[in-house]
Amino acid sequence: MAREYLDRHGLWNPRDGRKPKPGKCSHQINLVGTAKAWRKLSKFFLALAKADTKRDGDCHKHSEMWSHDGRVRIHLIVRRAEEFPWFD
Repeated sequence: MAREYLDRHGLWNPRDGRKPKPGKCSHQINLVGTAKAWRKLSKFFLALAKADTKRDGDCHKHSEMWSHDGRVRIHLIVRRAEEFPWFD
């Protein structure tokens, strides 16, 4: 994770070689993969969309990842829901 700046096109970009300041940084997550990896990920999302959620209305999957230095943990939750009451 790295500090970011808003460029002249309105896009956020990381500053090379700079460490984030505690409490004063935004985070950028880059998803990079081969065509094969993207096809596999699309199959995951398609299966999630097709899942029978009649018995489990809170269908979700957890993934965990760490920064390269092991200091920052990201807990990603991919959730399928027909309604989004937490966004109202």
